[in-house]
Amino acid sequence: MGFSVRRLLLLLLASYTTVMWAAFVFWAPRALAGVLGMALFLLTWSVGFPLLYDVPLTNALNDSQLFLGLLFAPAFAQMIVRTGCWPSALRLIERSIWLLALLHIAIYWVEKVSDSGAAVLVLAMRSVLEPSRADVETNFMIGHIPDGFRVFWGSSIFLLIGLYLAVRNFAQRRLFVSVVILLTISYAIQLTLTRAMVLAIPLFLVLTWLFDRLLTRLRMGTVLYLFVGIALLALTLPTMLLADPTLLAAVGLGREVSDDIRYEQVMALTDAIMNKPWFGSGMGAYVDLIRSEESPWMYELSMLALYMKVGLVGAAWLVVVFMLYGRVEQVNTHSHQPLPASIRRAFSRIGALLFCIVFASNTNPYLFSMLGWGLLMFTYVEFCVTKHRWQVAGAPA
Repeated sequence: MGFSVRRLLLLLLASYTTVMWAAFVFWAPRALAGVLGMALFLLTWSVGFPLLYDVPLTNALNDSQLFLGLLFAPAFAQMIVRTGCWPSALRLIERSIWLLALLHIAIYWVEKVSDSGAAVLVLAMRSVLEPSRADVETNFMIGHIPDGFRVFWGSSIFLLIGLYLAVRNFAQRRLFVSVVILLTISYAIQLTLTRAMVLAIPLFLVLTWLFDRLLTRLRMGTVLYLFVGIALLALTLPTMLLADPTLLAAVGLGREVSDDIRYEQVMALTDAIMNKPWFGSGMGAYVDLIRSEESPWMYELSMLALYMKVGLVGAAWLVVVFMLYGRVEQVNTHSHQPLPASIRRAFSRIGALLFCIVFASNTNPYLFSMLGWGLLMFTYVEFCVTKHRWQVAGAPA
């Protein structure tokens, strides 16, 4: 149509929800502080530093899609909480992800029974979803690789939400149906042959259990949000270590070409971080090693690239904004009172999903786009709705 429909819809929704939100925002000072913090981050690292270092402003703003979208996150979340539309939206989201999973499986088995059938299907999908994009810039990575036949494109990352919902709603259905749904989603994730997403399946289950145990001792508050924010940033450290092709080959996860490319990115991005460790180079910046001529600022190691762009001060700023966003929905509880079991389990699953999203994004570039915004908005809305449900249900005062 000559313009991005999804960006236009986002702008319309953001404008509407922000106007409605403004009516009560002054009663939620932390929400206002979080939005102002995000706005200052954008002005500093998406405008100020790019201008200082001669980074094209268009590149910087394109690279800042996630943060531009998150600027409106509290308004979106509070509007959804107040209208009570989230349960219906969840049903639609879950069924859409079932179709997404079945599409992955269908493409795989069409390829198995017909050598050209999958290619025709992929061509039809590309003609609708990315009609003007060159073959070398495609997001559709469907075809044979040394590990097998891979079925993966940008929206495949939403299968992580499918995994979350399959576990979240497991006890609400008959056992057989719940098991089939969970296995179907897990099988679709397996077919992506994306190692971070495949590893996210056991990681999600382990973290859900671990967070459930931790929340029996910890309380929802500033210290917990600070701990979670720092832990999310720290996920990049093991990713850097695992980027070594020798180590990956030793544990049986090696892929010769892609591992070499990622290892080169680690070295190049780390050198750039050491050159500007405090404030970074600004959003939209990139190093000599680029992966896409169309989007040179985009790297598979997207979180490491973020640190190159914002530095230690910018990363710390984002942690503070994360803490303020987390405290938007207030719940009146005393610090000594434990969380109700159902709320504790819900928070545990949400926390596990957030960690899996950031874990997978450390080796995939989709977080800093509309796709990443959708993932984080889903998680944030679930979090706000759960806190509101806790308040309405009568949290101890």
